[in-house]
Amino acid sequence: MTYDTTIIWLLLTIACIAIQAFFTMMEMASISFNTIHLQYSISRGDKKAIMLNFLLQNPARLFGTTLIGVNVALQVGSECSRMLYSSMGLNPNFSPITQVILVLIFAELAPMFAARRYSEHVAMSGIRILHAASKVLVPVTWAINILSRVVGRLFGAESANTTIFLTRDELQKTIEELKEPSHPDDDKEDFNAIAANIFNLRNTTAQKIMVPLSEVQMLPDHYTVGRMRILLNKAYYPYLPIFEGFRENVIGIAYPHDLIVVDDSSDVKSHVKPPWFISGDANIQHILHEFRTNGKNIAIVLDGDGSAIGILTLQDILDEIFGEMSVPLSPREKYLRVIDKTLPGTMKVTEFNDAFDADLDVSEAETLADLMKNILGHEPERSESVKVDQFEFTAEDSTLLGVQTISVKTIN
Repeated sequence: MTYDTTIIWLLLTIACIAIQAFFTMMEMASISFNTIHLQYSISRGDKKAIMLNFLLQNPARLFGTTLIGVNVALQVGSECSRMLYSSMGLNPNFSPITQVILVLIFAELAPMFAARRYSEHVAMSGIRILHAASKVLVPVTWAINILSRVVGRLFGAESANTTIFLTRDELQKTIEELKEPSHPDDDKEDFNAIAANIFNLRNTTAQKIMVPLSEVQMLPDHYTVGRMRILLNKAYYPYLPIFEGFRENVIGIAYPHDLIVVDDSSDVKSHVKPPWFISGDANIQHILHEFRTNGKNIAIVLDGDGSAIGILTLQDILDEIFGEMSVPLSPREKYLRVIDKTLPGTMKVTEFNDAFDADLDVSEAETLADLMKNILGHEPERSESVKVDQFEFTAEDSTLLGVQTISVKTIN
């Protein structure tokens, strides 16, 4: 054998290892590609992303192509290695020793680690070649797919569900990427905290985030609407649990805004709404789903003996996810021209002007509730609205004491 022949067999051996490494990398990169990023790229019309998604939707073609590519390169490379040994005057039976080491390191381990670490870059760089190879090998991959289905049916295997979904690991991977230095802003940090809270809900029970009954303002069942009004004059409560005999025996929930036109002498218990009872060890994810389906926003938490031990509201769950919401406006919100917010009725007109760069007449009313009252000529009722300048004010929560919350939005 000549020197040139040795070089040729060496180059062919290296080429086979490179081809095997390519298919190994593409297989790992394809299955490791971030699903969220892939769908986003598809929505933007990225042709490479569409090609990759096609192969992922047809796993027989994806894995059939990579399997054929790897094995053909492996077999051809092994024979080239034997010829290389022969051209150098060495025993070709020893060629597997070096070939196994080279293949293991440069065609398997290194490509797999690289593809796992840089999956998106690798997949997008080689998807055109892989997609073209899958088209060329359609007859072979089709035959393999048919054969695998036949074997599967013989052993009673059911067809796999190919519906795309995001796994917990994929979501966490996306969130972890937001923690990189390239995303230093506060919005990303807030998103990370919210996402972490959502993942933690599966381990959270009602008893962990409920408000203990000892901290809840309650009324006995013999209270009248008049006595409730006296209590509300001291402090406002959006709801009041009603108990019979002892506090742990809750019989209903009274909502002050439902009792605006009720006579003072009427018993509160005649106007309560039936409570929704939940177990203290109930999972928050399940409770949140129930809140969405049953239309309730308050639940009475019971212990193992059936006694009430606390109150859980939909707002409590939202606070657990998003954190406590503060009333003061942030500096960024302070200068928003287009707004759609819910504000307390006690907010002063001067504060509103400062917060939203408005120019409402402060001589007509001190608070937003007073402003609506002066325009309407009576205490605002729920859903009543008025228009002042470029703003529309709507009474959201009207009680015996007047409007408590007002939604405001720009209308021009």
